Parts: sequence; structure tokens; C-alpha cells
Amino acid sequence: MHASDLLSFSALLLIVGARLLALEASLGRSQQSGDVLVFRVGVATRLSTALLMLALSVTIVTRWNSSALWDAIFIALLAVLAAIWMPAVKLTPTAVSKHWWWRTPVKIPWTEVAAIDKSRDGDLHVRSKSGKSILFTRYNVDPSRFESEVKTRAHLTRTLDASAPTSLSI
Repeated sequence: MHASDLLSFSALLLIVGARLLALEASLGRSQQSGDVLVFRVGVATRLSTALLMLALSVTIVTRWNSSALWDAIFIALLAVLAAIWMPAVKLTPTAVSKHWWWRTPVKIPWTEVAAIDKSRDGDLHVRSKSGKSILFTRYNVDPSRFESEVKTRAHLTRTLDASAPTSLSI
């Protein structure tokens, strides 16, 4: 097998894998905790990312000299932790928010939501009147419910198509 064939096969595997992860997320369901709806990244996505980071870490450790071994292990553990704790998007009675384990949450009150738009790839952006944005990726579970809930709670009539050409109305 030639190097170009191997590269093409690897690219195909990555594309198919990404599509399967997005499919798994679309079939997953959000979790209800009291009056809060939680939309996490799918389990398969978290596991795949953690395994990829682990493989990267093993590669780093085997390639580096022994004096940098502990540095590589530390970096690899941080990468695995970051991959496992991907952000969750939460809908409360008062706001939509995105929570990372390592950063301050982004929060948009329902009265400030200006629009929700969908990219060609299926990612949803909740945009505020003040310029804040919350990204709901195609790898978060239950995208159709998320879209419906945001439109209902923010009193929006439609989802904007971000991939459509812009038009000027005069």
C-alpha cells in the first residue's frame, strides 16, 4: 500500500468516524435536572477524544527523551482531562448557558437572545443582542430539542440559515 493510499484511507476513516459521532449525538437525549435541561457532548465523542489524546500522549512519550518524560506525562493527562470534560449547554427558566470545567460559563438571558442560526454542518449558534454567542456543536446530544426549546423560550419564530447567502432588503 502506497503512502498516498494510506493517507486517503485515513482521511476516509476520519470523515466516517466524525459522521458516526454526529449521528450518535443526534440520537442521544438531553438530561432533565429539576427545571434545567442539560445537553452534553455524546459519550462516544468523549471516549473517542480521550482515546485520541491517549494515543497522542503515548506517541509523545515514546518520541521524547527521558528528561522530558514527566513533562510529557503531565501534558498528556491535562489533554485527556480536557477531552473528557467537554462543555455542556444548559437551559434554565431564565437563560441559556455553556459550562466548561476550566472557564467561567457564558450565559445569555432569554430576554437577550436575538437569534439562533444553523450552519451547513449542523452546528447551532445562539446569539445575544450584546454580541455574546453560545455554540451548540453537532456533537452535543438532542439538537432538535435544543433548537425547539431555544425558539420557544426566546420567543423566536425561525432558525436562521447561516450558510444562506446574505440579502439586502431595501
